[in-house]
Amino acid sequence: MLALFVFDSKAKIQTPYENRGHPVAEWELLVEFVQVSTRLSVDYATAEIDWSRPRFRLEGAAAQVVPGYALRPGATDLLPYDWYDLSIRYA
Repeated sequence: MLALFVFDSKAKIQTPYENRGHPVAEWELLVEFVQVSTRLSVDYATAEIDWSRPRFRLEGAAAQVVPGYALRPGATDLLPYDWYDLSIRYA
C-alpha cells in the first residue's frame, strides 16, 4: 500500500519526514486475480482470467481488524486473512 503526501510548494520550510504523520496500523495487501468459471487462483494454464473482479485480503504480522466506516450504509469490518471481492470498471 502506498500513502501519498501533497506538499505546499509555497512553504519555505518542510516538516521533517518522521514528524509528518503517525502510522496507526500496518498491513500487507494481497490482490489476486481469479479464474472466470471457478473463482480459484489463476496459474500458468488459466485460459480465462476475470480481470474485472479480483479479490484481496489484508495480512501481515501486525494485521488487525479494519472497522467499517460508520457513515457508510451497510459497512462491515474487514478481518485479516479473509478474502474480499473487488469490482473494477475499465474505461
